[in-house]
Amino acid sequence: MPVYDQHYHPWAGKPRPRWHRWLVITRYHLSLLFTGKGRNILILILVSAGFIHFCFLAYVYVMANRQILEQYAIPVERLPGINARFFLTEIIAQTLTVAILTLIMGAGLIADDRRDNAIPLYLSKPLTVTEYLLGKLGVLALPILGITAVPTLLVFVLHWLGGGGKEFILTYWRLPFAIVALSVLIALFCGALMLMASSLVKKGAIAGVVVVGLFIGHNVLAGVLNGIFDSRKFMIISLQFDFYRLGLWLFGLEHVQEAQEFPFSGLAAAGVILAATALCWAILWRQVRPVEVVK
Repeated sequence: MPVYDQHYHPWAGKPRPRWHRWLVITRYHLSLLFTGKGRNILILILVSAGFIHFCFLAYVYVMANRQILEQYAIPVERLPGINARFFLTEIIAQTLTVAILTLIMGAGLIADDRRDNAIPLYLSKPLTVTEYLLGKLGVLALPILGITAVPTLLVFVLHWLGGGGKEFILTYWRLPFAIVALSVLIALFCGALMLMASSLVKKGAIAGVVVVGLFIGHNVLAGVLNGIFDSRKFMIISLQFDFYRLGLWLFGLEHVQEAQEFPFSGLAAAGVILAATALCWAILWRQVRPVEVVK
């Protein structure tokens, strides 16, 4: 009796190029996050981040149309100017949003795979460990850059075109590079820290607790050492201060009073951030590795 029904057919598609194969993981997780039960919380967080940028954009609009201020008898000279500090503040204002977004979106990225023993399944496909980790990192890095670098650059361009003019761009032409550099470092560190914690456990909730504990713990350690040795040099242990000091350095604010209060340079702060990020990636490489089935 001939058999006409064939359930198995060879795949007729073409494999994706190696350089963007990791995007499959990123796209899958992002679609899952924004279609699952927690999508309303994520949308609310993104809307709140957008509202913060809208306030900065509204300030740019008002400063470009100063007749509005004159109509309400508001002295322009008493208002803060739109300069390097303005754009640094716009990024710093998103730090809490970035932290919450990282915890919600990244807690289970690797922990769930470890719980379901899915990492060997991923690596049995035409994916390397690097591509697997890049795909997971993209789930966090893309939204973080989307609420830091992208809208801040947009505000910068709109102010340049609306009221800044040629003098503004000649004075602050380096700011776009500073905005991108600081945002990328924030995304890399937050992503590496969250993925590292997620790779150590098998439950996303525990990974979130680990990250919160590490963040609070290193700040407490810095405060204790400062108190014991009566020296502010141990502020460099706190990554929160490191990012702020690095921002002052990147945005050319070395001359302000706040920068003088730090007992370490922006370059030293960058070194600590990069070292912490490298440590997180080293632990990740140790936790996520291919399993040799046949020896």
